[in-house]
Amino acid sequence: MTSKQDIRRHIREIFRSMTADQVAAESQAVCEHILNRVHAEGIQGMTILLYWPMHDEVQTDGIIDILCNEGNTILLPVVVGEDVILKEYHGRDSLRSGAFGIPEPTGAVFDETRYGNISIAFIPGRAFSSDGRRLGRGKGYYDRLLPAISCPKIGVCFQFQIDGNIPAEPHDILMDEVIF
Repeated sequence: MTSKQDIRRHIREIFRSMTADQVAAESQAVCEHILNRVHAEGIQGMTILLYWPMHDEVQTDGIIDILCNEGNTILLPVVVGEDVILKEYHGRDSLRSGAFGIPEPTGAVFDETRYGNISIAFIPGRAFSSDGRRLGRGKGYYDRLLPAISCPKIGVCFQFQIDGNIPAEPHDILMDEVIF
C-alpha cells in the first residue's frame, strides 16, 4: 500500500508541473460540476460550506461569488489554532489573509449548534478514492470539523487526484460523493 506521504508528494509534483492556465481551465470544469450539483438540489437560499482555494486546489473563488449572488449563505473555514471555525462570506471585501495566507471571512462565527443547518458541504483534499476516502494535507483540520457536519459531504478535486489506494483510518469521515 502506498503511504499517505508518498501520495501527497506525488500530487505536489503534478501540481508543480501545471501552469496557472491549466489549473484555471481544469478548475472551471470542476466548478461547473459543483454548480450543477448545487442547482440539482433545487433549494433556494441554501447554506453551503465551501473553501477559499489555495494555489494547488480547485479554484472555487468564482463560484463562491456566483452562489452567494444567487441568495445562498456561503460558509468558509477559518483556521483558529489547531481547529477551523466557520464564518459567513459577505463578499471579497470582507476577506483578510489568514493562516497559510488563505483569505478568510472576517464576519461573525457561524453558530456551531447550527452545523445541522448546512445544506451541502464541498471539501477539498490532496486525494480521494472513488468510494469517498479522503486524504488531506496532514494537519487534521477537516478530520476535526467533518464529524460535526451532518449534510452531504462532497469531495472536490482534479481527476489526477483520484487514487484507489488512499489509506483509511478509524477517524476518517467518508465523502458521500466526489466531484472531479
